[in-house]
Amino acid sequence: MYLRLIDGVPTPYSLTALRRDEAQTSFPRQISAASLAEFDVHPYTRADEPDYNPATQVLVPGSFTQESGAWVQGWTVRSMTSEEQAQATENLRAQINAERDRRMVEPFTFAGKPFDFSQESKTRISGAGTLAGFSLAAGAQAGDYLWHGGDEPFAWIADDNSVMQMDAQTVFAFGQAAAARVSAIVFAARTLKDASPIPADYADDSHWPA
Repeated sequence: MYLRLIDGVPTPYSLTALRRDEAQTSFPRQISAASLAEFDVHPYTRADEPDYNPATQVLVPGSFTQESGAWVQGWTVRSMTSEEQAQATENLRAQINAERDRRMVEPFTFAGKPFDFSQESKTRISGAGTLAGFSLAAGAQAGDYLWHGGDEPFAWIADDNSVMQMDAQTVFAFGQAAAARVSAIVFAARTLKDASPIPADYADDSHWPA
């Protein structure tokens, strides 16, 4: 990054601008620091960013200073305007929605096993839970793995590719656990979006159901 002293004031600049502004000068492809200095053009670095709250504050490039002969641009932290605050809040809420949706399809654990939780799997789990509920109402007994009326024990393939046989009671609990998982994620996202200010670490596991 470069700056140029214009009327003594350090101003962000570029080598492209130098070639344009000094079109009468033929510059080599690589311009030496000494040659740049002849045109009051100097490289600069930026200071380390200070701590600030991105939910309520804005970090903007600050003034230039010289440190041991080298130019350094500092930072300025200011409070957001009401318009910036409203836009930042909407942006954070959209990011929380994206985090919610990401977590919504992560495998969830039931009875100590991980299960796929894609939208298709959620639909299948819900349907199986409903069917199990009807079977329970009709008198399905614990340990009866043929409660669904099939010739083979009812079973579900876990995310680790193991097979778990389930009676109607287990499938009904499976469906309830899946629904509770969705609800917990939705309400965790709602809590984050309603917070004031919204925490900058909204994606941290501490804000979401385990």
